[in-house]
Amino acid sequence: MLTDMNQPKSYGNVIFTILIMVILLEAVWWKMKRRARMKVLGAAAGTALAAAVLAGYFLHCDRIVSSIESGDGTVIDISPWGKEADIHFTDSQEKEIVKLCETLKPVSAGEQKRLAREYLDAGEDVPDSAELIWITYPKRYGHMFDLMVCVDGDRIFVKKGDDNRQRPIVTFFEDNGLCGYFTAVRSGQS
Repeated sequence: MLTDMNQPKSYGNVIFTILIMVILLEAVWWKMKRRARMKVLGAAAGTALAAAVLAGYFLHCDRIVSSIESGDGTVIDISPWGKEADIHFTDSQEKEIVKLCETLKPVSAGEQKRLAREYLDAGEDVPDSAELIWITYPKRYGHMFDLMVCVDGDRIFVKKGDDNRQRPIVTFFEDNGLCGYFTAVRSGQS
């Protein structure tokens, strides 16, 4: 559930810099006619360092997302997309919503493709009818983690950002009672 907003930055810059430095080092050593063993060692060390930074990035991402497991999520806002909140929830209702959001499971790969195609065909960034649930977690591992879940009718999704063609990247989830929760609250049964 890592989104653009929660991504740790600068790892790509560090890897790029390491690779450029290795290329420059190899060029200098080639010009100075160093032994082949030195050239291979330099390339291997640079590649290993870049791989270690990449592994650090994935570990950092995993640590950021692990904030969900702490169960310390706090609701910042629950409102229709782009509007002021028109429903106010009690603390127990907010805790129930956080629990439901933390236990969401992604839909199957085939269902994900179908729902993503429908989402892209609709042409909306996020439908106006969607409820936005914004949950924040305390700072851990140098980052805060914000989870923004959208509930639109019977669909639950997280917009992760945009791809290289400026199309939204959206992950859909199975309904674990969250859609019904909003339907019940909207109709005044809760």
